[in-house]
Amino acid sequence: MADLILPDHNYLEKRYDVVRPVGLQYPFYGVSSPVVIPLYNTMNAGDAVIELSKAIDESVGAAFPWANFEEVLMARMKGLFEAGDGLAKYSDSDPAWKWHSTAPKGGFKSFDQMWKAVTSAGMWYRPVTKMGPPSFKTPSKKFEFYSRQIQRALDSLSEDSSKKISVKDLGIRVSLDEACMGHYSAMSPEADRPEYPLTMVPYEMMNLAGNWIPNPPYLYKTIFDDQLLKDISFATLNPETAAQYKLKQGDHIIVQSPAGQAKVGVNLYEGAMPGFVYLPLGFGHTAYDEFLKGKGANPNNIIQAGKDPLSGQPVWWNTPVKLIKV
Repeated sequence: MADLILPDHNYLEKRYDVVRPVGLQYPFYGVSSPVVIPLYNTMNAGDAVIELSKAIDESVGAAFPWANFEEVLMARMKGLFEAGDGLAKYSDSDPAWKWHSTAPKGGFKSFDQMWKAVTSAGMWYRPVTKMGPPSFKTPSKKFEFYSRQIQRALDSLSEDSSKKISVKDLGIRVSLDEACMGHYSAMSPEADRPEYPLTMVPYEMMNLAGNWIPNPPYLYKTIFDDQLLKDISFATLNPETAAQYKLKQGDHIIVQSPAGQAKVGVNLYEGAMPGFVYLPLGFGHTAYDEFLKGKGANPNNIIQAGKDPLSGQPVWWNTPVKLIKV
């Protein structure tokens, strides 16, 4: 193995691929080719992973059966070859986004021919074509809102039991038809609602890390005064909700839940849903440095744990809160 492996920034020295960039309206697969000879004793990140796997032990190495990363790319491209269509050349007179009635064939007689064509052109793509009607793995071959798989599971429970089991016996509070269809089930009313009539919703900001990762100090310069002012972060309220508590822009309040409380400022915004309190994530760090520590409130500290009645997944957007003017 190489004595020196630098970080994976040697993109001009290696071959790597790009699979369908986000937002592109047609299938695309790009493959780069090295343009310079490696200056130092560097290695492609893919080759490094393969080498490391073989150095650990035989079982780990068996999970990476390729001799090098180029073989990995060839294995990926074989799927495109087996699909039997697509192009490795581009013409301005026939752009990729132009509508085609049928997918044009690349005319590759062998995989080796396709590999040479794609690595030479640096790309493979399939132009926009008219898609046929979708076919689903259902008895009707169409999308079915009614889940027969759930129905079969319920029927199987009844057949395996000595007595007929109804959906109510299984704790299902709706009819069989509704149980087998996508539906919404609201969380059971909390006992704390009379005392905590509002709902707190934490939200992420584009220019701040929303978890334990520290925020780059320079990004604080992009934060407006109605988001963070000195050490106070702000809760966003609809003016209608603020009027119920006789609050105005810039007032200081305590947002209190059954789990705790947070001191914040008030920011009025017509786009906020009445009855909700929006707190930004990314503030309230208790460590790091003078630029990050003690700046604003962390809504995670006052979230009341809940559970979705259908999926059983934790719910963090339904915390009941009340407002106290400071």
